[in-house]
Amino acid sequence: MKKTTLLFLAAALAAVTSAQAEWKFGIGAGVGAFDIDGDLDLGTETGDIEYDTGDMESAFALQGYAATGAWIFRTSISSLEVEANQTLASGVLLSDLNFKRLIWDLTAGYKWIEGGAWTITTYGGVRSVSHELSLANQSGEFDNSWTDAILGASATYMLGQKWLWTSALEGGFGGSEGSFGASSGLTWKFGQHWSASAILSMTAAEYEDGDSGNADYYLYNANETKLGLGIMYHF
Repeated sequence: MKKTTLLFLAAALAAVTSAQAEWKFGIGAGVGAFDIDGDLDLGTETGDIEYDTGDMESAFALQGYAATGAWIFRTSISSLEVEANQTLASGVLLSDLNFKRLIWDLTAGYKWIEGGAWTITTYGGVRSVSHELSLANQSGEFDNSWTDAILGASATYMLGQKWLWTSALEGGFGGSEGSFGASSGLTWKFGQHWSASAILSMTAAEYEDGDSGNADYYLYNANETKLGLGIMYHF
């Protein structure tokens, strides 16, 4: 089992010109750790899944933003592949169950309050998710994908000139049975264009496809906790 450290990359993905507004962008990278724990049904089999950073085969994340005035537009894409033994409720051992996940987000946010120490932003957009599960040395796999609408809000509080605290809540609905996310973290502005952050996030997602008991039934209902450390360059 290959063990690596999760790498979060951030890159600005925008090309905009405007004679009447000043646009701002950013690029950065970071490292982090995660834990995934929940329920997984494959066909007629049910069981629990648990993955963590030590089970990771590969991972990457790219994100970018473009901001002007009170508006901020974000996009991100992240990929994760993990592999570990999992045990079904029947006691059957699934050796080296490989799980691949790809997530793409696109959101637009508006700063409703920006004054004094507080900034309050609401945002909405879409999230596309795909899952692929397979067993080592066995043919056949489960492929599922869906798209959710997402709505959220964030609050940022300035702790002096160089420090700020940001917390966010969001929910997703549409293609999934529902998803929820919460994050909170501290950012240090250590230069005119540089910042470093430590962020703790927790997400929950449930997706169901097919009819329970059928060979193609798929249920994913899991919670994920992540702790990330990142550095950003803003321009």
